[in-house]
Amino acid sequence: MQTQLGWRTWFARAGATLAALLVCSIASAQSGAIAGVVKDSSGGVLPGVTVEVSSPALIEKVRSAASDDSGQFRIVNLPIGIYSVSFTLPGFSTVNQAGITLTTNFTASINAEMKPGALEETITVSGAAPVVDVQNVAVQKVMNRDTMDSIPTGKFFGNYGVLVPGVTASSPDVGGTQTNNKTRLAIHGGRDLDQSPMINGMSIGATHINQSAYSFLIVPDGDIEEINLTVSNNPAEIENGGMVVNLVPKTGGNVFKGTMFASYGNEHTQSSNVSDALAAQGIPTNVGVKTNTYFNPSFGGPLKQDKLWFFSAYEQTHRENYVNSYERKDLKNWEYIPDLSKQSVADHSGFGSITGRLTYQANQKNKITGGYVWNQWCECHGGSATGSPETAYKANSPESVAQIVHTAPLTNKVLIDSGFSTYRVHFDRNRQDDARGPGVLDHNGIRINAVAYSPTVSGEYADIYSQNTTFRSAVSYVTGSHAYKFGGSFTPQGEQIDAIGLAPYEITENTALAVPTPRSVTYMPLPAHFEDYVKKYALYAQDQWTTHKMTLNYGLRFDWFQGNHPAGEAHPTIFAQGHPFEKDTLVDWKDLDPRLGIAYDVFGTGKTAIKAGLNRYVTQYSLDLLKPVNPAVALVGTSQRNWTDSGCVGATNCVAGDWIPQGDPLNPAANGELGAAPNNTFGNYQSVLRFDESWTKGYGNRPYNWEANVGIEHQLVPNVSVSASYFRRWYGNLLAKVNMAVQPSDYQSYCITSPVDSRLPGGGGQQICGFYDLIPSKFGQSDVVETNSSNLGKNLENWNGVDLTMNARLSALNLQGGLSTGKTMTDNCDIYDKQAGRALVPPSLLGTDLNALGVISTVARDYCHLETPWLTQVKFVGSYRLPWQDLQLSGTMQSSPGSAF
Repeated sequence: MQTQLGWRTWFARAGATLAALLVCSIASAQSGAIAGVVKDSSGGVLPGVTVEVSSPALIEKVRSAASDDSGQFRIVNLPIGIYSVSFTLPGFSTVNQAGITLTTNFTASINAEMKPGALEETITVSGAAPVVDVQNVAVQKVMNRDTMDSIPTGKFFGNYGVLVPGVTASSPDVGGTQTNNKTRLAIHGGRDLDQSPMINGMSIGATHINQSAYSFLIVPDGDIEEINLTVSNNPAEIENGGMVVNLVPKTGGNVFKGTMFASYGNEHTQSSNVSDALAAQGIPTNVGVKTNTYFNPSFGGPLKQDKLWFFSAYEQTHRENYVNSYERKDLKNWEYIPDLSKQSVADHSGFGSITGRLTYQANQKNKITGGYVWNQWCECHGGSATGSPETAYKANSPESVAQIVHTAPLTNKVLIDSGFSTYRVHFDRNRQDDARGPGVLDHNGIRINAVAYSPTVSGEYADIYSQNTTFRSAVSYVTGSHAYKFGGSFTPQGEQIDAIGLAPYEITENTALAVPTPRSVTYMPLPAHFEDYVKKYALYAQDQWTTHKMTLNYGLRFDWFQGNHPAGEAHPTIFAQGHPFEKDTLVDWKDLDPRLGIAYDVFGTGKTAIKAGLNRYVTQYSLDLLKPVNPAVALVGTSQRNWTDSGCVGATNCVAGDWIPQGDPLNPAANGELGAAPNNTFGNYQSVLRFDESWTKGYGNRPYNWEANVGIEHQLVPNVSVSASYFRRWYGNLLAKVNMAVQPSDYQSYCITSPVDSRLPGGGGQQICGFYDLIPSKFGQSDVVETNSSNLGKNLENWNGVDLTMNARLSALNLQGGLSTGKTMTDNCDIYDKQAGRALVPPSLLGTDLNALGVISTVARDYCHLETPWLTQVKFVGSYRLPWQDLQLSGTMQSSPGSAF
């Protein structure tokens, strides 16, 4: 206990120190570097050479360094832009080289050869800018402003990210028809929930949904200078190993500049795959876009030359999409009869965003950048293929991000960068003003879900306040051969949620029969109010050490994750009274993560590099981890009961066929028209899930993954490079949810008889055995524990793949892309063998019928080892400037595989 208290005290002091330093973003997260070796004409190294870099991107105009005893120099934390470099030393001619393009996290290798001569003599070196980074091992794909302006796609980071070979998206948006950032990107067998969306290297993750991987924030496209996508070898500054999406905003400059972009589309500007035969079967011919408009002006420049710059942008989006559903003709008739004249339309008309940013050079050593983003988006009339229009919801979400970054190159060797960022969200989802019941869901000809007829509509609605704040600080010590960096961060996150249930139950209707028949009823014990809080602490140290042709990138990161809920009271519902509870620390993880990479300049020319990396990453978690075990939502878990609507024996007020579920939902035994409850904890203050403390407390228990890779990158000709890389990712501390209330012995085996059919082997009629079902005395008993799957048996998951890519930046042609292929293997056969029949609960189905989920069969055992075929993507992005009237032809191409099984 004393040791734990010591750690807590130490980190509390560390957090206070970071805050005192005005901590925030790691400036290098959106900057590049220039490094190299200076020699004389005989090949000897030259120490003490003054190296100056200049660019319009530098508000201070010039940054300088000096070569060390080995002739090496390095200038870091340079904003993206086009640079010139000069080398001066008494007794030698000055050497200049211009046209060096820096992108985020790219180190341009610029070597110089100086000849003895007069001081006034200047030698200008011409040549193409380097396109191969022979020092950094991070694999990055950069969408610069030229590329973003030229390619025909949407104006949100997901639209650009999905064009990278190997990237998969949670909700692909080809061409920008969805007009939002609600997508998650994954790469090389990684989880899309490990995506890290950022502005200036600081998180804009919406912590109230899907961990921190989502971002609802809409940043005007005209406000962005570059989108940097890190797909492999994330440095020690980064917590996890998923896609890092960093938006680098514009800062203004010494010249006033502005842009304006507008677009419009409707149902006549898209194609349709609905044939006449499909239309004859009732499939809507109107699919996809109804209207889609976009308007985005931006403007910036100097408030004071070389002292104070500004930049601002505005964006307005309106989108209406047709949805594959219709209103029902008669709202009081439970049979779903669509009104084909009233097709559902999802109206997203309130997307608006405005940004403002100031860059201030306080003095020669101190630069301060402050920025603010505000946006309001509105799903003003939600609709979906599984919800009829009369039950549509509306959702509003005003959001804001405020940031301040301070950088101070104290000397040409010591750099401090620090600051602060906070992302606030207010998400309000409620019924549409003109919504009416009953609401039909999933009317696919198989079943219909609907709310019992009332003036309310189906579903769960919520009012959510969440905040994701980041404090970070780092100190860099740079010599010619080393770039040391020491930093830390403190990230508090919190949310308050009021969940509102507008109906006490939903019913499921079987329409496969000639007459629609009740099937089941699901009780929803809302409303509820709950709060959750997370604190993340991190310390890291890393170095980039160049010796001869080799550069070693190595570092170590320490993560401390704490999650808790405060003391409070579960609000009363229609099913139970309120209940107080105490504050509890639910999760307390500590991890050490090494990062190692090697880059080797094969010929010493800066044109060919062999790179390799080995890195450990923790899985990204946030507030969503805590919600299922918060006592305030212990009653939010639903209860699904079989329902016959056949009337109640001996009861006069229970009428058959009235479409009203009769019975006591708090009685787990069969009663009235209700079947036995699959979960007998419904209505009690007992969470449907609890954590195994051997998993949620201590060192090294957090889920993690290792990534290993090796590859080669080569410059074919000036401004054209190709690369080939192999990647492997494997996971550890995988999780499982298991029902501890039942044991393997509580399941009995049974057989089924296959249908008699000549098309089946042997004509059918055989017994198929090896299935297990729960014995009646254990039905409905539930004590679900989330734990490390290694407690149940061996559980494996890995991914192997290869990328072949190219990048060409020629005078008329800009082309990048390639192919990525890979395969995934999962194996949990050892768990099946050791837990035969045990109720293993898939996380996605938690809270539903645990008895049904507990069925494990020998047939399922045959699929416990899965291995996908090689799944190959081919993607290219390109533009070509035509030789007349400055016209430009551009396009994108994607070829992605479907489901592996």
